[in-house]
Amino acid sequence: MPSLLFKQFLYQEALEQLITKMSEATSVEKVRLLQNFQFEKVLKEDTKNKIVTLYGYIENKVALLLLEKTAFDLHCIKLQEIPDYIQETRLVQNNDVFHWYLSTFLQNNDSLPSVKSTLIWPAAENHIRKYSDQKRRMIRETPEMYLRIVKPFVETQRGPQIQWVNNILNHKAEAERIVLEDLDKVNGFLVLPDLKWDRQTMSALNLMAIVHRNDLASIRDLNLEHLPLLENIRSRVLNDVPKKFPVDRNQLKLFVHYPPSYYHLHVHIMHVDHETGEGSSVGRAILLDDVIERLQNCKHGFVEKTLIYGIGEQHFLFNDLTSESE
Repeated sequence: MPSLLFKQFLYQEALEQLITKMSEATSVEKVRLLQNFQFEKVLKEDTKNKIVTLYGYIENKVALLLLEKTAFDLHCIKLQEIPDYIQETRLVQNNDVFHWYLSTFLQNNDSLPSVKSTLIWPAAENHIRKYSDQKRRMIRETPEMYLRIVKPFVETQRGPQIQWVNNILNHKAEAERIVLEDLDKVNGFLVLPDLKWDRQTMSALNLMAIVHRNDLASIRDLNLEHLPLLENIRSRVLNDVPKKFPVDRNQLKLFVHYPPSYYHLHVHIMHVDHETGEGSSVGRAILLDDVIERLQNCKHGFVEKTLIYGIGEQHFLFNDLTSESE
């Protein structure tokens, strides 16, 4: 008769095969969602970053589809054979030594995909507002404005609104994408690739460190007590990320957003050569080193500081904040 150890081995093997089949079935279902997208209108067209945001429906529920042209991945292109990658070509114009062409480029979904797609479904009103084309204004948010206007709004954006964050922290989703984790409940965090990164172009490296504790929504909640947490993130990221990816520590920029895109404290980690427009611009991004220095020099952190930032007209607080700032 088979030994108990052998039976356990067979059981484990069967379980792994079942999990693999379930994962493959889920993947097929998710791809089918994308294929069922029904277009209605364009929400935003970003010609600089080559991203278009489409509004439509899937199964009668609102869906947003972001299509982004991928960057050239020089690790996957044999540059000595570049003429073989340039396929259909037509001359647009030439003048003296200058020649302009339009061409199609060799595509391969494994190594040379042409488009990265992001589907948000079912999409809520806050998603539609966030991804709509909109004008922006600069806001001077005083500590008093924060307590009276912003903080009550922040409370509505916690809990169920960020369930997807809790799923990541509890390893219920995206666990396979975690590249670094410190399990300490007070000063711990995990790091995983930002979904906006194609995970191929190293010069566009884009990671995110999410803290394990759930009592910190943004930098407004930070004080001297949280200095060890931020120093731990900085130290571990600069030491360990270069071991995971082909980058040097001085090629990494660490920063936070204010206001953040979601209200659970997180730190963005990007390649120094990667620019993301509004996401890393003045009036939104604050270097982690500057946050740490603020806490070192001011034990109350950011609770007493006036913060200046840009806000879009589709933001829920746009009217309240702009009227106060005038």
